[in-house]
Amino acid sequence: QSTWGNLVCVMGVLLLFATQAIARTVAPLPFTDVSTWTPERVERYVHGLSSDRNSGWWIRIANNIYSPSISTSPERIDRDLHNYWVMLGNPIPQSLSDMVVASDTQFGVHVLHSTHGQPPILTKGKKTFHPQPIHNQMQLFVNARHSTGYSRQMSLEKEDAELVNALSKIDNDLYMSEVVKITSIGSGSEIQRNIATAGHTTAEKYLACRMKQSNLKVQLVPFNARGNNGMDVIGCLPGADSKFLMVGAHYDTLPTPPSRSPGAMDNGSGVAVVMSTMEALSSLKFAHTICFTAFDGEELGLLGSRHLAREIKHSEKLKSNFMGAITSDMSTGFKKSATSTRPSGWDSHNSHSVRPTTGDGTVDGIHIDGDTNSQSLITLLAQAAKDVVKDQSLPILESTASIWNSDQKAFQEQGLAAVDICAANHRVYEFWHHDQNTTDNLDPAIGTEISRTTVATVFSMAERLKSRELEQTTGVDVVPHFAGAKTIEEVFGEDLNCGEVLQAHEDKIASKIEARTVPHSHMSLELAKQLEETLSELEGKLKADK
Repeated sequence: QSTWGNLVCVMGVLLLFATQAIARTVAPLPFTDVSTWTPERVERYVHGLSSDRNSGWWIRIANNIYSPSISTSPERIDRDLHNYWVMLGNPIPQSLSDMVVASDTQFGVHVLHSTHGQPPILTKGKKTFHPQPIHNQMQLFVNARHSTGYSRQMSLEKEDAELVNALSKIDNDLYMSEVVKITSIGSGSEIQRNIATAGHTTAEKYLACRMKQSNLKVQLVPFNARGNNGMDVIGCLPGADSKFLMVGAHYDTLPTPPSRSPGAMDNGSGVAVVMSTMEALSSLKFAHTICFTAFDGEELGLLGSRHLAREIKHSEKLKSNFMGAITSDMSTGFKKSATSTRPSGWDSHNSHSVRPTTGDGTVDGIHIDGDTNSQSLITLLAQAAKDVVKDQSLPILESTASIWNSDQKAFQEQGLAAVDICAANHRVYEFWHHDQNTTDNLDPAIGTEISRTTVATVFSMAERLKSRELEQTTGVDVVPHFAGAKTIEEVFGEDLNCGEVLQAHEDKIASKIEARTVPHSHMSLELAKQLEETLSELEGKLKADK
C-alpha cells in the first residue's frame, strides 16, 4: 500500500501488455486504456485495484514494473522495465516457460522476465514466438476488475479518432488567421492592446465574444493594474466535475512609451495557441473543466495572472480543484529577415532535449518550461509533442529551470503547477517589443505544432467523456468562479451583440486586405511586399469561407 502512495509524484502509465491487434480481440473484456491518465488518476485507480496476485494487473511507472506477482515474489524478479518482454501465441514453448511471469492463455499474451538479454525467437511448427521489448510506442493496457467507480471501459479506436479529428482542425492557416485576428484589432490608436487604450477595450470585447460564440461560460475578472483597470477574460468549457485546467496567454502589449508594438509575436502568437485550442476542443465534452484564459497586464509585471493565481492559492475550493496551467508566450517562429544576434536564453545546462536535435540553439523548436513542482505537466506536454508534432526534425526541449519570465511564473510563485510552451528561440526575434512586431515577420509552423501539442495534452488531462457518461452528469455548476467576476453584459452593456462584434471585426480585416493597408505606420517596402503576399493568401481564404 505504501508503494502506491508515492505514485502521484511519478509520471506513470498503467499497462497489461498487448499489441493493437490483440487489443481489438479483447475489447469486450474489462480492459481499460489508461495510457493518457494523469498521475492523480493513476493513484486513485491503483487504490481501487485488487492486491490479489491472480488479479491480472501490471503497471509501468517510468522504467519500473509493478504487480502483485512481483510484490509477492521479490526473490525471483525485479522491477526493471528493460528485463521484461511480451510474447504472443499459445502454447508457449517449454524452453521459455521458466521466464513467464504472467499469461493470459485465452488470448495468448505472455509477459516474460529475463536478466540475460532478449529471449530467443523460437519457431514451433507453423508458429513463431517473437519476444518484444516494452517501448513507448507499444499499445499497452491493464486488465483489471471494475472498481470503486474510477475505472471504465474505453474504446481506444473511438478515443483516437476524436483526438485525430480535433488535431485535424489545427493547421498553419487556422493558426495564422488567429494571429491576424488578434493583431488586427483596430487601427490608429487601437493598434496596441496595452491597458487604458481603445485597442485594449476592443480586444477584451473581441475575446469575450469569441468565447461566448464557442458556447463557453464567460467571466471577466477586473483587477487594479497600477491605477488602471485590468481585465482577465476567461471562457470555461464545463466538465462533469469541478476539476479545472487553465490554458492561457496574455493579450496585452507593451505600453507606450517605450513601444508602439502591435504585438504579433508578443503575444498574438500565444493568444492564437489558446484560440486554436479552443476551436479544436469546444464542441467536445470532458470529465474536467477547461478554462481558456486571456491574461491582462503581463507586460506590467504578470498582473492579471498573479491576480488569478493568488486567488486560487488562497481559496480552498479553487486550489483543491486546480489541475495546472498551460501558458503560451511568443509561441511561433519568425522569418530569417527578423533574426537578431541576441542569445536564445537556453542551453544544455538549463534545458534537456526530448528527442535527438542539434541542441546548439541555432535550430528553432518547441520549448516546454516549468519548475520542479510542474514536472508531471512538463512530461505530459513533452510526450504529447513527440506524439503529434508532424515535423520529426523539429527540436523539442524541456526545462525545470523556469527560464522564461511570463505568466506561468505567477502560478509557480504560489506553488501551483504551471508550464510555458513557446518557441525555443523567441528571444532571437529582432522585433520583440518593436513597432515592426507584425504578422508579416512571423512563420506559423512552430505555432501550429505548439497548438497541436496543447490540444493533445488538454484532451488527455481533461479526459474525454463518452455519451453514456454524459447521461450520468449531474448538471451542477462546475465552473470556477473568481471574486468580482462580471458577465459580458455587465461589462459592455445588455445591448451588446457579439455576432455583430465578430462580423465587424471580420469585415475590418477584409477591408484592410482590400485596401492593401497595414496596421502600422513604419514599414519598409520589402516588408510591405511580404505582407501583401500574406494578405492575398488570407483574402482567398476569407472568400472561400464566405
